[in-house]
Amino acid sequence: MQTPTLGVEEVLDKLLSPPYYEEQVGPHGRRTFPACKEQFAAPKRPPSDELRRVLRETRGIRQFYTHQARALDALDDGRHVVVATATSSGKSAVYQIPTLTLLEEASAAHDHSVRVLWMFPTKALSRDQLDSMEQLVRAHAQLADWVQLAVHDGDTAHDRAARRHARENAHIILTNPDTLHMSLLPHADRWHGFYRHLRLVVLDELHVYTGGFGAHVAVILRRLRRMCAAYGNDTVRFISCSATIANPVEHMACLFGLREEDISLIEADGAPHGRKEFLVWNPPLKHADLPELGRRRSILEGARLLAFLVEHRVRSILFCRTRKVCELVLQQLHDLFSASNLDHLRPYVASYRSGYDPVVRRQIEKDMFSGRLLAVVATSALELGIDIGSLDAVVLVGVPWDKAALRQQIGRVGRRQQTSLAILVADEQPLDQYYSRCPDQLFDVAPAVAADWSHPSVLGAQLQCAAHERVIHVDEDRRWFGPQLAQLCQAHLVEINAQHYRAHPDMGIFPPGQVAIRGRSNEDDWSVIDVTGGRHVVLEVMDAVRALFSIYEGAIYLYQGRRYLVNSMDVVDRYVTVQQVHVSWLTQQRDYMDLDPLETLETRPLQTMQEEKEASAVTLLTATVFGYYKIDAQTGKILDTVDVDMPSVVWTNPGVWMDFPAAAVSALEAAHIDTEEAVHGVAHLCRHIIPSFVLCGAEDVRIECKSPLATRYRPPRLVIQDTASGIGASLKIYARFGNILREAYQQVRACTCADGCPQCINSPLCTERNQALSKAGACLLLAYLFE
Repeated sequence: MQTPTLGVEEVLDKLLSPPYYEEQVGPHGRRTFPACKEQFAAPKRPPSDELRRVLRETRGIRQFYTHQARALDALDDGRHVVVATATSSGKSAVYQIPTLTLLEEASAAHDHSVRVLWMFPTKALSRDQLDSMEQLVRAHAQLADWVQLAVHDGDTAHDRAARRHARENAHIILTNPDTLHMSLLPHADRWHGFYRHLRLVVLDELHVYTGGFGAHVAVILRRLRRMCAAYGNDTVRFISCSATIANPVEHMACLFGLREEDISLIEADGAPHGRKEFLVWNPPLKHADLPELGRRRSILEGARLLAFLVEHRVRSILFCRTRKVCELVLQQLHDLFSASNLDHLRPYVASYRSGYDPVVRRQIEKDMFSGRLLAVVATSALELGIDIGSLDAVVLVGVPWDKAALRQQIGRVGRRQQTSLAILVADEQPLDQYYSRCPDQLFDVAPAVAADWSHPSVLGAQLQCAAHERVIHVDEDRRWFGPQLAQLCQAHLVEINAQHYRAHPDMGIFPPGQVAIRGRSNEDDWSVIDVTGGRHVVLEVMDAVRALFSIYEGAIYLYQGRRYLVNSMDVVDRYVTVQQVHVSWLTQQRDYMDLDPLETLETRPLQTMQEEKEASAVTLLTATVFGYYKIDAQTGKILDTVDVDMPSVVWTNPGVWMDFPAAAVSALEAAHIDTEEAVHGVAHLCRHIIPSFVLCGAEDVRIECKSPLATRYRPPRLVIQDTASGIGASLKIYARFGNILREAYQQVRACTCADGCPQCINSPLCTERNQALSKAGACLLLAYLFE
């Protein structure tokens, strides 16, 4: 007999009652976000009668929400606009309607040369918006016959006809910053008509462009504005949409090189929102009388919740922090279905993550939007605004990496006026457990974001690309690249004369190909090839770092809930072969990562009471997988330990390092505090604090995190390394290192927690799940520097 369909209210009642409920929700673990009624307003200049008809018949839009109307008014006044309202509040209409209005005006003037550029951080978002805009254009009587749209991205890289169509015919081009950097700007001679007639640029998901990636994008957008100006076009307007962040106007001005006073912020949300029930769900102890055995695994708990939701036909999405957890949850869900005689539900749930073939991803998106799927298990790849239809419940396995992601993920659910459910399943690691005790801090303040576009390592590389597109003229181009342009040109480019510079020949014939804006090159990617039953199908393409930790020989590789055994590796051509197997165990790599100074470039006294030395250096990160555990998929118990012989992977990047005083180490030993746990705590503190002194994100620097299982000796040394995707923050860290350490000491000393929390030594970026940390040790080490 089919299980009856339940509404969200009934689901909540069942979940909070036996046998499902085992006190998983603490005293403050339930929060209700009240419903909000819609608020309408009329724009000063209403859309045309035809456009209102199209919106009414295709979208059901008869009135405009206040934020939509105010955004349209600001654009009519010639201002740039950033809209920072909740997820699913109709932000896309803020750029769809002005685009259609612009095209209507062009049609009336018999001018078919107008161009519009929409940019999204992912290819999936571009495809989603293409379908949405195609529907509007084809329904419009004045536009259907002549307006052309085209996606221009990495998936069209080898389709010359599609790229030529986009260049010569498309009035609306949907792309991403990567393609703007690698294709549209370097080939400006072919795109001159586009730059001359570009009228509107949209940058969606503004909050995504932070750190090193955001810094590169900010210079790319300056290159875009420079190219438009070169063709006599200084009238482009810009629209951005963002999740809730603390500084949307400042960040938009930074990315586009605009003045803040020319940007209108629209943040008063007029869209209706149903009531949302939010639960922090802490898995129960495995044994109530033996807390040392720990809690039930968050993966299992999340799968149990999703199985319940799917069984009762509640359309849901479950978010995971990593690809591996995504696959493990789906595998666990299949096992639960089998154990409950619910195997007929398997086809109604799919996993979705980066790495899948684009065709597979788009099919999952369509199946979710059409209602064929009841649920999807996803990474942050579905966090952004892809339309997958109305959802009623979201489950988050583990606290997301940052609070902006948390707001985005729980915002993916909730029909206009109906109640929705969001459940955050806490992991056993200290950070998640802290938030399970103090859930209010999950929503305390909106995060601020930043991108240091003027950092020499970013701007110097991007200037090579700009000079390739058009010779740099120092006086003219200062407006785009800042007052330090002359010095950077002298340092990085080749002088033609006192005012003009061209790209350096070391950059080759195509400089953009040498500048990886996301910090990595596709040249190192590995392919996973399924050879089951004589097949030869590529399941996934992954970067070298991910490959090191997941597709070693003997590993169990997970894909769409199925298990594959890695049979062989080809390190020359970078691929592995896998074969589907039916086994009851999984694998977990045994690895270590050492971060050491390789070459010291400069040293100086650290301005502390003890005058310890700090150094600027080239640092070496060595990652080694030396074996793996076979782990029972149900219990998590280790069944076997296997050694493997794999070459280490090595990265070199700039960094900063210092050794702690011998007296401080002796004091740690006297207090019976593990030195490495103390250094680990100081490293976390520094990574927290660095963004307050250097314009970068915590993810732009790397530290060495101690594993609780490690037995090898590591020196009492703090090393901070630039990541490949970062901006080269170490130079600025070196200049401010003493102040950073002093602030770290003040922060840890002022924190009132007992053993560590997100305000001091716990970090969501810890690769070892915050398990080997000592707050007391960190405080003692820093005290020796400043007292």
